[in-house]
Amino acid sequence: MAGTGVRPGIMKAACADDGITPILDRVFRAIGRVAAEQRLPVFCHHHPDVGNGEEILDLFEDCGVEPRQVVLGHSGDTNDLGYLETMLRRGCYLGMDRFGHCAVGNSLAARVRTIVELCARGHGDRLLLSHDLATYFGVFGSWQDFKDDESDDSAVDFTFVNRQVVPALEAAGLDPETVRAMLEDNPAEFLEVR
Repeated sequence: MAGTGVRPGIMKAACADDGITPILDRVFRAIGRVAAEQRLPVFCHHHPDVGNGEEILDLFEDCGVEPRQVVLGHSGDTNDLGYLETMLRRGCYLGMDRFGHCAVGNSLAARVRTIVELCARGHGDRLLLSHDLATYFGVFGSWQDFKDDESDDSAVDFTFVNRQVVPALEAAGLDPETVRAMLEDNPAEFLEVR
């Protein structure tokens, strides 16, 4: 991108079950330096069951990235309200995502309960809802077969949040405006961080 005038709108970082390894420390610091210099937001894939959100935020802060510039992705995989509130108190956003991957450790009902409770505790303005989903990876069968399969209308696709999650949140007591804000206003605010 050097010399093109093109610049990124967001940075991405990712760590898994092993947390921030020595090589990831170097990668995260490079991402953090660029994000701080260019005043870019950072989406960080993390596993909340490892509980390293504070370490991630500390590392980015050490590079000059403010917590409000960071989304800790996959936070919807846990229902540990203490952990989630600790991260929110630091000032970051939480990616309440992986809807459609509810078999990955957390059911739709549990995810909804956690979001509703976090909203009740005043954190709705820091939650981002998304699928974080690839419905077709291109390695299993053909796109045409996948696209034409209508055998299960509850299947996970890019309408899952609108078809399943939004009604579940509203049925659990969240008003439509709060749900809309998590889908529209919060991401816009996060992406406008400068």
